[in-house]
Amino acid sequence: MEQPTRRTVLAAGILMGVGVVPGMKPLAADTLHRRAQALAAGGEQPAHLARKATNLLHLTTLATAVPYAATQSLHRTAALAALVGAQASSRLHRPPAAFLALAHGHAHAAGDGPLRAQALMLDAEAGQDGALAAALCFAGSSRSSATLRASIRGRLAVSYAERGDVHGSRLEAAAARVDSDAPSPDVLADNAASWVGSALARLARIADPDQRPALAVEAHDVLTIAVKSTARPSGALTDLALLRARLDPDDAASLLTDAYLAAVRDVSHRSRLYVRAAASTLPPCASTSALQDVLRG
Repeated sequence: MEQPTRRTVLAAGILMGVGVVPGMKPLAADTLHRRAQALAAGGEQPAHLARKATNLLHLTTLATAVPYAATQSLHRTAALAALVGAQASSRLHRPPAAFLALAHGHAHAAGDGPLRAQALMLDAEAGQDGALAAALCFAGSSRSSATLRASIRGRLAVSYAERGDVHGSRLEAAAARVDSDAPSPDVLADNAASWVGSALARLARIADPDQRPALAVEAHDVLTIAVKSTARPSGALTDLALLRARLDPDDAASLLTDAYLAAVRDVSHRSRLYVRAAASTLPPCASTSALQDVLRG
């Protein structure tokens, strides 16, 4: 993470009223937190989010040195900003370790379970075993963390499906759908329906043959909703394409084209890799040839 510039140091003084501009009324700690919440909501390119998260981290770090500062609140703000930076770094295919270390440290200092849970979720994305189960424990049981629990359970559902545990995956998917209706401003932008749909799509390929048609229909319905309700639909579009691949390769190729263009727009390296892997499973036809042209472009 970059070192703070002189401009950032001056801005911190202005924000917290450290005599940089005599008579200026300092902004409250909750104003900084609202800035972090706005970043967590997404809606910007990851490079912009990473830069803004870095600046906000510097501001909050400097602000904690101010006498009588609301340090616990500032640690919450810094943890959320660090989570934004870590997520943005992952989307840019950059190491998120520095941001993640700050997220863990500030969330612990704030005593905030849901923020610690989100840091663990990002650890899980980096391949840390057991991180999702630990995240679910830290997320708590309050209504304010329902969206967070839904995202964790959706990821767990995918994880179980990848290991062939149909029963465990279905239980987590069902729990995620119960928890997904209570948004929280302190949770990184996510779409639990995308994870649930992805899990169901995987189950439709590995469950007992008599269960597969119903699972495929359920997955299709959930993923269709996910595509319409998220600003980053690439993953859901890819899973829809995999569902359609056997019945209609042309439709699957069209969905993968949309998924790849969405991944490019979102600057998501991981999503582009997922689309390419899905495209390699399609049989040769005119539509897949056109898709390959898009992937090469």
